[in-house]
Amino acid sequence: MLIELDYLKKFKCVGSDCSNTCCGGHSIYAKQSALDDINNKIEKLSNKKEFNFFAKAYNELKASNKEVHVLAEKNKTCFFLDKDRLCKLQKNFHHSILPSECQKFPRRPVYFPKSEINSGSFACPEITRMALFQNKILDVVIDGKEKKSETINFLNLNEGHDKQLDSYATNGQKIINLIYKLFLDKNNIHLILRVVNQVSIDREYLESKPIQIEEIFFFIYEVLKKENIISVNKDKFQLSFFKNFFSIINQDDLHLPVKKILEKNCKDFFVINKKSILTFKKNRILFDKLLKKHSYFEHNYFINEILGKLHYFTRKSLDSQEMIGKAILIYSISRFFCITYLSKNNEKNIEYGFSKILSQTTKCFEGINFRKMIQLNNNIFNELILLF
Repeated sequence: MLIELDYLKKFKCVGSDCSNTCCGGHSIYAKQSALDDINNKIEKLSNKKEFNFFAKAYNELKASNKEVHVLAEKNKTCFFLDKDRLCKLQKNFHHSILPSECQKFPRRPVYFPKSEINSGSFACPEITRMALFQNKILDVVIDGKEKKSETINFLNLNEGHDKQLDSYATNGQKIINLIYKLFLDKNNIHLILRVVNQVSIDREYLESKPIQIEEIFFFIYEVLKKENIISVNKDKFQLSFFKNFFSIINQDDLHLPVKKILEKNCKDFFVINKKSILTFKKNRILFDKLLKKHSYFEHNYFINEILGKLHYFTRKSLDSQEMIGKAILIYSISRFFCITYLSKNNEKNIEYGFSKILSQTTKCFEGINFRKMIQLNNNIFNELILLF
Protein backbone atom coordinates (compact mmCIF):
# COMPACT_ATOMS: atom_id res chain seq x y z
CA MET A 1 0.00 0.00 0.00
CA LEU A 2 1.42 3.39 -1.05
CA ILE A 3 0.19 6.40 0.93
CA GLU A 4 1.19 9.86 -0.36
CA LEU A 5 0.23 13.49 0.07
CA ASP A 6 -1.54 14.57 -3.10
CA TYR A 7 0.94 17.14 -4.43
CA LEU A 8 3.63 14.48 -4.91
CA LYS A 9 1.76 13.11 -7.95
CA LYS A 10 2.55 16.35 -9.81
CA PHE A 11 6.04 17.00 -8.47
CA LYS A 12 8.80 17.63 -11.00
CA CYS A 13 12.31 18.84 -10.25
CA VAL A 14 12.87 22.31 -11.71
CA GLY A 15 16.62 21.68 -12.07
CA SER A 16 18.79 24.75 -12.57
CA ASP A 17 15.78 27.04 -11.93
CA CYS A 18 15.67 25.91 -8.29
CA SER A 19 16.29 28.70 -5.78
CA ASN A 20 18.21 26.41 -3.40
CA THR A 21 19.73 23.31 -4.97
CA CYS A 22 19.39 19.97 -3.19
CA CYS A 23 23.00 19.24 -4.22
CA GLY A 24 24.36 21.24 -1.30
CA GLY A 25 23.55 22.92 2.00
CA HIS A 26 23.14 19.63 3.84
CA SER A 27 24.99 16.33 4.18
CA ILE A 28 24.69 14.04 1.16
CA TYR A 29 25.91 10.49 1.66
CA ALA A 30 26.83 7.73 -0.77
CA LYS A 31 27.77 4.13 -0.10
CA GLN A 32 31.07 2.86 -1.48
CA SER A 33 29.13 0.34 -3.57
CA ALA A 34 27.21 3.23 -5.21
CA LEU A 35 30.47 5.02 -6.02
CA ASP A 36 31.85 1.77 -7.48
CA ASP A 37 28.82 1.59 -9.80
CA ILE A 38 29.29 5.23 -10.79
CA ASN A 39 32.99 4.68 -11.49
CA ASN A 40 32.21 1.64 -13.67
CA LYS A 41 29.76 3.71 -15.73
CA ILE A 42 32.26 6.53 -16.16
CA GLU A 43 35.00 4.09 -17.26
CA LYS A 44 32.79 2.98 -20.14
CA LEU A 45 32.36 6.51 -21.51
CA SER A 46 34.20 7.28 -24.75
CA ASN A 47 34.94 10.78 -23.49
CA LYS A 48 35.72 10.77 -19.77
CA LYS A 49 37.28 14.23 -19.67
CA GLU A 50 34.26 15.76 -17.92
CA PHE A 51 34.77 13.31 -15.05
CA ASN A 52 38.54 13.67 -14.62
CA PHE A 53 37.91 15.31 -11.25
CA PHE A 54 36.16 12.16 -10.02
CA ALA A 55 39.04 9.73 -10.61
CA LYS A 56 41.23 11.26 -7.90
CA ALA A 57 38.33 11.70 -5.47
CA TYR A 58 37.18 8.12 -6.07
CA ASN A 59 40.61 6.64 -5.39
CA GLU A 60 40.96 8.65 -2.17
CA LEU A 61 37.49 7.64 -0.96
CA LYS A 62 38.07 3.99 -1.78
CA ALA A 63 41.44 4.02 0.03
CA SER A 64 39.73 5.27 3.20
CA ASN A 65 38.01 1.86 3.53
CA LYS A 66 34.77 3.48 4.69
CA GLU A 67 31.41 2.01 3.72
CA VAL A 68 29.70 5.41 3.49
CA HIS A 69 31.12 8.73 2.26
CA VAL A 70 30.01 12.37 2.45
CA LEU A 71 29.62 13.97 -1.00
CA ALA A 72 28.43 17.35 0.28
CA GLU A 73 28.15 19.15 3.60
CA LYS A 74 26.33 22.14 5.07
CA ASN A 75 28.43 24.78 3.29
CA LYS A 76 29.61 22.75 0.29
CA THR A 77 27.92 21.47 -2.85
CA CYS A 78 28.32 17.98 -4.31
CA PHE A 79 31.27 17.65 -6.67
CA PHE A 80 28.92 16.26 -9.34
CA LEU A 81 27.09 19.62 -9.55
CA ASP A 82 28.12 21.45 -12.74
CA LYS A 83 28.36 25.17 -13.56
CA ASP A 84 24.74 25.13 -14.79
CA ARG A 85 23.65 23.84 -11.35
CA LEU A 86 22.70 20.45 -12.78
CA CYS A 87 23.89 16.99 -11.77
CA LYS A 88 26.55 15.61 -14.14
CA LEU A 89 25.47 12.06 -13.37
CA GLN A 90 21.85 12.80 -14.18
CA LYS A 91 22.83 14.52 -17.44
CA ASN A 92 25.21 11.81 -18.66
CA PHE A 93 23.50 8.68 -17.38
CA HIS A 94 20.16 8.08 -15.70
CA HIS A 95 18.40 8.87 -12.44
CA SER A 96 18.97 5.27 -11.33
CA ILE A 97 22.77 5.76 -11.14
CA LEU A 98 22.42 8.37 -8.38
CA PRO A 99 23.13 7.40 -4.76
CA SER A 100 19.92 6.14 -3.12
CA GLU A 101 19.57 9.28 -1.00
CA CYS A 102 19.60 11.46 -4.12
CA GLN A 103 17.16 9.18 -5.95
CA LYS A 104 14.58 9.57 -3.18
CA PHE A 105 14.94 13.30 -2.50
CA PRO A 106 12.75 15.28 -1.92
CA ARG A 107 10.51 12.34 -1.05
CA ARG A 108 10.76 11.13 2.54
CA PRO A 109 9.58 7.51 2.49
CA VAL A 110 8.60 5.82 5.75
CA TYR A 111 8.43 2.05 5.47
CA PHE A 112 6.16 -0.42 7.21
CA PRO A 113 6.03 -4.19 6.47
CA LYS A 114 3.44 -3.79 3.70
CA SER A 115 3.09 -0.02 3.39
CA GLU A 116 5.11 2.96 2.25
CA ILE A 117 4.22 6.51 3.28
CA ASN A 118 5.59 9.42 1.26
CA SER A 119 5.77 13.14 1.91
CA GLY A 120 8.09 15.85 0.63
CA SER A 121 10.93 17.63 2.41
CA PHE A 122 10.69 21.39 2.71
CA ALA A 123 14.44 21.43 2.06
CA CYS A 124 13.16 21.48 -1.55
CA PRO A 125 11.65 24.90 -2.48
CA GLU A 126 9.40 23.30 -5.11
CA ILE A 127 7.77 21.14 -2.40
CA THR A 128 6.95 24.32 -0.47
CA ARG A 129 5.41 25.90 -3.55
CA MET A 130 3.24 22.87 -4.29
CA ALA A 131 2.23 22.02 -0.73
CA LEU A 132 1.66 25.44 0.85
CA PHE A 133 0.56 27.83 -1.87
CA GLN A 134 -2.87 26.36 -2.47
CA ASN A 135 -6.32 26.95 -1.01
CA LYS A 136 -7.31 23.52 0.19
CA ILE A 137 -6.28 21.10 2.90
CA LEU A 138 -3.76 18.55 1.65
CA ASP A 139 -5.40 15.31 0.63
CA VAL A 140 -4.09 11.80 1.18
CA VAL A 141 -3.68 9.55 -1.85
CA ILE A 142 -3.71 5.78 -1.31
CA ASP A 143 -2.48 3.60 -4.19
CA GLY A 144 -3.12 6.47 -6.59
CA LYS A 145 -6.66 7.23 -5.40
CA GLU A 146 -7.55 10.30 -3.34
CA LYS A 147 -9.27 9.70 -0.04
CA LYS A 148 -12.32 11.90 0.33
CA SER A 149 -11.99 14.57 3.01
CA GLU A 150 -14.75 13.04 5.09
CA THR A 151 -12.77 9.80 5.35
CA ILE A 152 -11.15 10.09 8.76
CA ASN A 153 -9.47 6.73 9.26
CA PHE A 154 -7.25 6.99 6.20
CA LEU A 155 -4.43 5.10 7.87
CA ASN A 156 -4.76 1.35 8.34
CA LEU A 157 -1.32 -0.14 8.54
CA ASN A 158 -2.71 -3.54 9.51
CA GLU A 159 -4.38 -3.87 6.12
CA GLY A 160 -2.89 -6.78 4.20
CA HIS A 161 -0.80 -7.95 7.13
CA ASP A 162 -0.56 -11.60 8.09
CA LYS A 163 0.52 -10.43 11.52
CA GLN A 164 -0.89 -7.42 13.36
CA LEU A 165 1.40 -4.52 14.27
CA ASP A 166 2.41 -4.21 17.91
CA SER A 167 0.06 -2.33 20.24
CA TYR A 168 2.17 0.86 20.30
CA ALA A 169 2.06 1.14 16.48
CA THR A 170 -1.66 0.35 16.40
CA ASN A 171 -2.39 3.01 19.02
CA GLY A 172 -0.15 5.48 17.20
CA GLN A 173 -2.16 4.84 14.07
CA LYS A 174 -5.37 5.73 15.94
CA ILE A 175 -3.78 8.95 17.21
CA ILE A 176 -2.62 10.00 13.71
CA ASN A 177 -6.13 9.48 12.33
CA LEU A 178 -7.58 11.61 15.14
CA ILE A 179 -5.00 14.37 14.55
CA TYR A 180 -5.80 14.39 10.83
CA LYS A 181 -9.49 14.77 11.72
CA LEU A 182 -8.65 18.01 13.56
CA PHE A 183 -7.03 19.30 10.37
CA LEU A 184 -9.96 18.20 8.19
CA ASP A 185 -12.35 19.98 10.57
CA LYS A 186 -10.24 23.13 10.04
CA ASN A 187 -9.58 23.69 13.73
CA ASN A 188 -7.38 26.57 14.82
CA ILE A 189 -3.77 25.62 14.05
CA HIS A 190 -2.51 26.59 17.50
CA LEU A 191 -5.13 24.40 19.14
CA ILE A 192 -4.18 21.44 16.91
CA LEU A 193 -0.50 21.82 17.79
CA ARG A 194 -1.22 22.11 21.50
CA VAL A 195 -3.30 18.91 21.31
CA VAL A 196 -0.51 17.07 19.46
CA ASN A 197 2.04 18.22 22.02
CA GLN A 198 -0.15 17.20 24.98
CA VAL A 199 -0.97 13.82 23.48
CA SER A 200 2.79 13.25 23.03
CA ILE A 201 3.38 14.12 26.68
CA ASP A 202 0.52 11.86 27.83
CA ARG A 203 1.38 8.98 25.49
CA GLU A 204 2.28 6.58 28.31
CA TYR A 205 -1.16 7.11 29.87
CA LEU A 206 -2.86 6.60 26.50
CA GLU A 207 -0.99 3.32 26.11
CA SER A 208 -2.48 2.13 29.40
CA LYS A 209 -6.03 2.86 28.12
CA PRO A 210 -6.03 1.68 24.47
CA ILE A 211 -9.81 1.24 24.28
CA GLN A 212 -10.36 4.82 25.47
CA ILE A 213 -7.81 6.57 23.22
CA GLU A 214 -10.44 8.48 21.22
CA GLU A 215 -12.29 9.52 24.39
CA ILE A 216 -9.09 10.73 26.08
CA PHE A 217 -7.93 12.48 22.88
CA PHE A 218 -11.10 14.57 22.66
CA PHE A 219 -11.09 15.23 26.39
CA ILE A 220 -7.62 16.79 25.91
CA TYR A 221 -8.98 18.70 22.91
CA GLU A 222 -11.95 20.12 24.86
CA VAL A 223 -9.81 21.13 27.85
CA LEU A 224 -7.24 22.92 25.68
CA LYS A 225 -9.99 24.54 23.61
CA LYS A 226 -11.26 26.30 26.75
CA GLU A 227 -7.84 27.48 27.90
CA ASN A 228 -6.96 31.12 27.43
CA ILE A 229 -3.68 31.83 25.64
CA ILE A 230 -1.54 34.53 27.26
CA SER A 231 -1.82 37.78 25.34
CA VAL A 232 1.53 39.35 24.39
CA ASN A 233 2.88 41.86 21.90
CA LYS A 234 3.86 39.21 19.37
CA ASP A 235 6.12 41.49 17.36
CA LYS A 236 8.23 42.50 20.34
CA PHE A 237 8.14 38.94 21.71
CA GLN A 238 9.44 37.50 18.44
CA LEU A 239 12.31 39.96 18.30
CA SER A 240 13.26 39.20 21.92
CA PHE A 241 12.91 35.43 21.48
CA PHE A 242 15.06 35.20 18.35
CA LYS A 243 17.65 37.68 19.61
CA ASN A 244 18.12 35.39 22.62
CA PHE A 245 17.90 32.18 20.56
CA PHE A 246 20.61 33.19 18.10
CA SER A 247 22.83 34.61 20.85
CA ILE A 248 23.08 31.27 22.66
CA ILE A 249 23.16 28.89 19.71
CA ASN A 250 26.58 27.71 18.54
CA GLN A 251 27.34 29.91 15.52
CA ASP A 252 29.57 27.20 14.02
CA ASP A 253 26.48 25.00 13.68
CA LEU A 254 24.74 27.53 11.45
CA HIS A 255 24.86 27.13 7.69
CA LEU A 256 26.27 29.97 5.60
CA PRO A 257 22.91 31.14 4.11
CA VAL A 258 21.43 31.41 7.62
CA LYS A 259 24.46 33.37 8.83
CA LYS A 260 24.02 35.77 5.90
CA ILE A 261 20.32 36.28 6.71
CA LEU A 262 21.17 37.06 10.34
CA GLU A 263 23.88 39.52 9.35
CA LYS A 264 22.05 41.22 6.50
CA ASN A 265 18.39 41.18 7.58
CA CYS A 266 18.13 40.63 11.33
CA LYS A 267 20.92 42.71 12.84
CA ASP A 268 18.98 46.01 12.93
CA PHE A 269 15.85 44.32 14.27
CA PHE A 270 17.73 42.85 17.23
CA VAL A 271 18.31 46.37 18.56
CA ILE A 272 14.65 46.13 19.71
CA ASN A 273 13.43 49.70 19.98
CA LYS A 274 10.29 51.49 18.83
CA LYS A 275 11.62 51.84 15.29
CA SER A 276 12.58 48.18 14.85
CA ILE A 277 9.30 46.95 16.39
CA LEU A 278 7.26 49.23 14.11
CA THR A 279 9.21 48.17 11.01
CA PHE A 280 8.83 44.52 11.95
CA LYS A 281 5.08 45.04 12.41
CA LYS A 282 4.76 46.61 8.94
CA ASN A 283 6.65 43.70 7.40
CA ARG A 284 4.63 41.18 9.38
CA ILE A 285 1.41 42.67 7.99
CA LEU A 286 2.78 41.96 4.49
CA PHE A 287 3.41 38.35 5.52
CA ASP A 288 -0.13 38.12 6.94
CA LYS A 289 -1.41 38.91 3.44
CA LEU A 290 0.27 35.70 2.27
CA LEU A 291 -1.61 33.75 4.95
CA LYS A 292 -4.91 35.32 3.90
CA LYS A 293 -4.22 34.55 0.25
CA HIS A 294 -3.45 30.90 1.07
CA SER A 295 -5.81 30.22 3.96
CA TYR A 296 -4.49 26.72 4.74
CA PHE A 297 -0.82 27.66 4.46
CA GLU A 298 0.06 26.83 8.09
CA HIS A 299 -2.32 23.85 8.27
CA ASN A 300 -0.65 22.27 5.24
CA TYR A 301 2.84 22.88 6.58
CA PHE A 302 2.03 20.91 9.74
CA ILE A 303 0.00 18.22 7.94
CA ASN A 304 3.07 17.60 5.80
CA GLU A 305 5.36 17.35 8.83
CA ILE A 306 3.05 15.31 11.10
CA LEU A 307 1.78 12.82 8.50
CA GLY A 308 5.19 12.72 6.83
CA LYS A 309 6.75 11.72 10.14
CA LEU A 310 3.93 9.59 11.50
CA HIS A 311 6.45 6.90 12.46
CA TYR A 312 7.22 9.12 15.46
CA PHE A 313 3.81 8.02 16.73
CA THR A 314 4.13 4.34 15.81
CA ARG A 315 7.68 3.61 16.98
CA LYS A 316 8.33 3.70 20.70
CA SER A 317 11.99 4.57 20.22
CA LEU A 318 11.09 7.93 18.60
CA ASP A 319 10.02 11.13 20.36
CA SER A 320 6.89 12.74 18.87
CA GLN A 321 7.13 15.73 21.21
CA GLU A 322 10.60 16.52 19.87
CA MET A 323 9.34 16.08 16.30
CA ILE A 324 6.44 18.53 16.64
CA GLY A 325 8.58 21.02 18.58
CA LYS A 326 11.26 20.99 15.88
CA ALA A 327 8.64 21.45 13.14
CA ILE A 328 7.25 24.51 14.95
CA LEU A 329 10.75 25.91 15.49
CA ILE A 330 11.72 25.56 11.81
CA TYR A 331 8.46 27.15 10.65
CA SER A 332 8.80 30.01 13.16
CA ILE A 333 12.41 30.75 12.18
CA SER A 334 11.48 30.69 8.47
CA ARG A 335 8.54 33.00 9.08
CA PHE A 336 10.72 35.36 11.12
CA PHE A 337 13.47 35.45 8.47
CA CYS A 338 10.90 36.11 5.75
CA ILE A 339 9.38 39.00 7.71
CA THR A 340 12.79 40.61 8.31
CA TYR A 341 13.58 40.63 4.59
CA LEU A 342 10.16 41.87 3.45
CA SER A 343 9.30 45.35 2.26
CA LYS A 344 6.90 46.94 -0.19
CA ASN A 345 9.62 46.61 -2.83
CA ASN A 346 9.84 42.81 -2.71
CA GLU A 347 6.31 41.96 -1.58
CA LYS A 348 5.52 40.43 -5.00
CA ASN A 349 8.33 37.89 -4.55
CA ILE A 350 7.21 36.70 -1.13
CA GLU A 351 6.27 33.17 -2.25
CA TYR A 352 9.63 32.68 -3.96
CA GLY A 353 11.41 34.21 -0.98
CA PHE A 354 9.66 32.10 1.64
CA SER A 355 10.22 28.88 -0.35
CA LYS A 356 13.95 29.58 -0.49
CA ILE A 357 14.18 30.59 3.17
CA LEU A 358 12.23 27.54 4.38
CA SER A 359 14.57 25.34 2.35
CA GLN A 360 17.64 26.98 3.91
CA THR A 361 16.18 26.85 7.43
CA THR A 362 15.11 23.21 7.09
CA LYS A 363 18.60 22.17 6.01
CA CYS A 364 20.18 24.12 8.86
CA PHE A 365 17.91 23.13 11.75
CA GLU A 366 16.49 19.68 10.94
CA GLY A 367 19.32 18.14 12.96
CA ILE A 368 18.92 20.37 16.02
CA ASN A 369 18.60 18.61 19.39
CA PHE A 370 15.15 19.82 20.42
CA ARG A 371 14.98 17.43 23.38
CA LYS A 372 17.93 19.34 24.86
CA MET A 373 16.01 22.60 24.34
CA ILE A 374 13.08 21.14 26.29
CA GLN A 375 15.42 20.12 29.10
CA LEU A 376 16.90 23.63 29.27
CA ASN A 377 13.53 25.36 29.06
CA ASN A 378 10.42 23.33 29.92
CA ASN A 379 8.25 26.21 28.69
CA ILE A 380 9.79 26.22 25.20
CA PHE A 381 6.68 24.82 23.50
CA ASN A 382 4.41 27.57 24.88
CA GLU A 383 6.94 30.18 23.79
CA LEU A 384 7.11 28.77 20.26
CA ILE A 385 3.31 28.81 19.95
CA LEU A 386 3.36 32.55 20.71
CA LEU A 387 5.68 33.21 17.76
CA PHE A 388 2.97 33.01 15.09
